[in-house]
Amino acid sequence: MKFLSEYVKAAPNRRVVLTIHQPSSYIWNLIDNIVLLTKSRLVYQGPRKEIETFFESTGYPTPDHYNPADHYVTAVNDEFSLHELSPEEWEKAFLQWSISRGRQNSSMRRVSSGYIFQSTSQINTNRAGAYKATVELTKRYFLNLFFNPGVLGTRVAMYFMLSLLVGILFWDLGDLTTFSSIQSRVAVLFYCVAFFVFMSIAVLPFTVIERATVEKEVRNGYYHPAIYQVKYSQLYVRFFFGTGINSLFILYLFIPFFGGFWDQVVTSYR
Repeated sequence: MKFLSEYVKAAPNRRVVLTIHQPSSYIWNLIDNIVLLTKSRLVYQGPRKEIETFFESTGYPTPDHYNPADHYVTAVNDEFSLHELSPEEWEKAFLQWSISRGRQNSSMRRVSSGYIFQSTSQINTNRAGAYKATVELTKRYFLNLFFNPGVLGTRVAMYFMLSLLVGILFWDLGDLTTFSSIQSRVAVLFYCVAFFVFMSIAVLPFTVIERATVEKEVRNGYYHPAIYQVKYSQLYVRFFFGTGINSLFILYLFIPFFGGFWDQVVTSYR
C-alpha cells in the first residue's frame, strides 16, 4: 500500500483502484477516496476524511480507539448486530447527505441499483509512442525472466535433454555409409524440425497468463496490439535461434555428419 501511495503521488493524474475488505488502521489512513457498498447499494463515495461526518449524521459515529474501517463495515452489513438500517435506507441517507453537502445532481448518474457519483472534469493523458512502448515491453519481458528464472531455465533444460536424447539415438551416424544411414539422417532432420515446432508451443501458457494484462493495456490505449505482437515475435525468434544453435552444437558432437557418407559424396564431385 505504501508503494501504491507513492506511485500515485509521483505523477499527476494517476489513479489506483483497490478492492479491500476491512483494512487495518495503517492501510486505511493511506487511502484517499472511499467507495463503500452493501448488497450492491452505494453507502458512501467520496474522500476518506469526510466519511466519518456522514456516519455521525446517521447516528453511527466511530467509537474511540476503534478501527474506522471495521466500524463502517459492521454498521452497514446486515450480518452484524450493529446493523439497523437496510441497504436501501443507507443509500437514501447517503443521497440526502450528499445533497445537503452541496453536491449537485449533475455529478450523479442513475444506475439500476441506485446512484453513483461521477466527476465532470476531463483528465488528459499522454501515451507513449511505438518506440517507447516497444522498449518498455522488452524491459518488462526481461524483468519477468529475471524474477521468474524457471520460465527460461525450463525451456533451456528441455532443449538440452531432448538434444542429448536425439544425439544418443543416432550416435556416430556420420561414419556409416549404408542406405539405412541415409534414412537415419532424414530421421534426424525430421526430429530436429518437429522438436523445434513442438517446443515453440511452450510459450503458449505464458502468453495466456499475460493475456488479461495485455488486453487491459490495449483498451487503455497504452500501445497497439501489433506492437506487442511484433516485439514478442522478434524476442522469441532470437530466443529460438540461440537455443537452436546450442541444440545443433550438441547434436553435432554426438552425430558427426561429415563422416564416411559425406566424404564419399564430396569425393564423387571432385
